[in-house]
Amino acid sequence: MRVLHFAESYHGGIASYLNELLPRQGTAYDSISVLVPEMQDTLIRRHDRLKIHTYPPSRRRLDSLLGVRSHLQGHLQANRYDIVHLHSSFAGAIGRSVRSSGAAIVYCPHGWAQGMRTSAPARAAYGIVENVLSRRTDAIINISHSEERHARSARVALDKCHLVHNGISDAPFSPLPAGAKLKRLLFVGRYDRQKGADLLVGIAPALRERGITLTMIGGAVIGKPAVAAIPDYVDHRGWQPPDAVAAAMNEADAIIMPSRWEGFSLVALEAMRAARPVIATSVSSLPEAVIDSETGILVPPESPTGLLNGVDRLAGIDLRQMGLNGRKRYEELYTADLMFSRTDQVYRKLMDTRS
Repeated sequence: MRVLHFAESYHGGIASYLNELLPRQGTAYDSISVLVPEMQDTLIRRHDRLKIHTYPPSRRRLDSLLGVRSHLQGHLQANRYDIVHLHSSFAGAIGRSVRSSGAAIVYCPHGWAQGMRTSAPARAAYGIVENVLSRRTDAIINISHSEERHARSARVALDKCHLVHNGISDAPFSPLPAGAKLKRLLFVGRYDRQKGADLLVGIAPALRERGITLTMIGGAVIGKPAVAAIPDYVDHRGWQPPDAVAAAMNEADAIIMPSRWEGFSLVALEAMRAARPVIATSVSSLPEAVIDSETGILVPPESPTGLLNGVDRLAGIDLRQMGLNGRKRYEELYTADLMFSRTDQVYRKLMDTRS
């Protein structure tokens, strides 16, 4: 089997997702390739069986995206694949406007556009576009039950939909000590509106008053960040490699996720893998991963008061046991091996129908 993965931007969750999937696919398949914008190829972890192809970076303007489409079309004309796996909305639209002769098209939105917190007319328009594009898709991978609901609301081709939860590789973890108190909170992600970094910075003074240290790992990806300035007393570390993120989670007492919407956040899985409780907004797929009062605390979205109430609730709970509950949930549902095997089932079903 020859597989190509294509995304328009690999920052954040897309790179993390592929860095879990690609090594396993490289072992199982004849050929595994990715098509990456220049200067983003460093985000993909290299291994012997992986071929990385690059194209000039783009901006999210029509002329630039048409250039990306031209590069993808040229690549598909020059190379033969059995599966072309598209990641996120822009790549999904670009990739499904180009057909590779003989290749099955697999699309994973990593967060349906119609699930974003935007106006009702915009959500309706996104849904119509996805409905039309789904007819040019051989299989659609939803990464959560929330994603399945958005697919259903847009009336995409439901017979093509498959549920494959995100998964991550195991890593060493150290449970919190018995009687641990909430003193260190960690945020990991993009400093954009979706991730709610602005809401978190807004409550930073109140966290400081409670004697809680806030560490932030991440930064802006495209356009202006939602955070104008980060206070000096916040431990702002910028983007960090996976090993440094894992180390920061082991240093923290809990992870905080003030997202406005999500596809299926790998940060929540990384927190559970590290046996750390999660404070998360009750949006999109987060309530599937974070079970309120069991593996973390769920709070209302876009509510600084709700975030602080969640912090106060968590401060009165057994942090060690809650973290261990999350660790058990990770082992049962969200490993990288499970993600690979379920994705492989989707691929092989497509291959069987074409043979």
